Amino acid sequence: MQVAEKPALFIAGATSVPGLSAIKEAFEAEGFSVFFVDAPFMKPFLSSDETEPVLFSASIKSPGNSIIIPLSEYWISYCISDCNAENVRISRNALLSSRSKEFFYSLLASHKIDVPENFSSKEDALKALKSGQKIIVKPKGLHSGYGVEILKDADPALLDKHFLCAGTITNKAMRIMKIENNGAMISEFIEGTEYSADCFCFNGKKSLVRLCKKKIVYIKDKPCTAACQLVKPTAEIVSAVQSWLDALFDASDISFAQFDFIIDKTGRIVPIDFACRVGGGMFELLKELPFNVYAEAVKEAATAKDETLKTAFYSRLFADKAFEDAPLTQLNYLSTKSGYIINDNYPLYDGKQIINKHKGDYAISNPSSVQSRLAVVVAHISEAALSDEFISSLLLSDFVSQ
Repeated sequence: MQVAEKPALFIAGATSVPGLSAIKEAFEAEGFSVFFVDAPFMKPFLSSDETEPVLFSASIKSPGNSIIIPLSEYWISYCISDCNAENVRISRNALLSSRSKEFFYSLLASHKIDVPENFSSKEDALKALKSGQKIIVKPKGLHSGYGVEILKDADPALLDKHFLCAGTITNKAMRIMKIENNGAMISEFIEGTEYSADCFCFNGKKSLVRLCKKKIVYIKDKPCTAACQLVKPTAEIVSAVQSWLDALFDASDISFAQFDFIIDKTGRIVPIDFACRVGGGMFELLKELPFNVYAEAVKEAATAKDETLKTAFYSRLFADKAFEDAPLTQLNYLSTKSGYIINDNYPLYDGKQIINKHKGDYAISNPSSVQSRLAVVVAHISEAALSDEFISSLLLSDFVSQ
């Protein structure tokens, strides 16, 4: 009797996550032969303590019964390509929403889900500014805050300038990731607390990978994550995320999902960004947890009895009262100007310290880029300790010479 060959599962973007052996074990338990792949330009970012082999290639030679799971923007672009469609178990809605905020908002709105108000014209946006509202001008298809401008003054010339820039912005990262800028959009600016969540979808079953509350600062009127803290999900957050996943994914999909969203002072929960991958810039934070959240999310989703979003494994973190009182937190030390590092003896908080920029390295003040971080610290910190004064101490300028 011939034994059926296991379907191949290609985890594409393997340098984006820690603990590949645990992730491999979780997927193998579901009957897959697991392979790790990443683009050649990501080879320098492979963790030195990683034991699983990673193939560095710009493409994947995959048989017909294989599945690709993208973990980064490069591999989302790869999956969107028509020639790879048969190896992708991700709905077209999720793929297109990863490349167009306009499409994402429209899709959710069609499911009666609250989304940011989009202005159909610059004239409407100017009326909002004149009434005292703030607005956001941003590219339709970029991620991580690239090209985002927040405006509060009703200045037609300034609005024209930022709208043109947002619609035409291009850079090296976009070219490498094969992301095309497809125009600009203008939407309402929502005052509130920003959150980020990763989820995993497996044949209609869903699990929360992690939830972070962010501390946002503004450098040159651009939003920047200065700190992110692991937090417990409320019932309202779980319900909102569930509705977004239901709108985006089909019952046969196998994919990670990342959301940025804002909760305003009235309790309104509004999604502002999405991608069918894992969230970036939190490798150091998640590496310090007692178990691998990606692997545990796979296990939880695969064994779920229904399609409601599961959070049990993640909630185990907060069973320890000490963890709840002082959640694991990542502090991002950022430069407020571009230039060369003249002194890398940064005044860092106690904890797991990672220096990203050393003396002589060039630092950039682009707040949307992970590469702009001078250093990262991961530590247990109470939410009360993350005061405005403390967050301001993460913004450094005296260590950079223009």
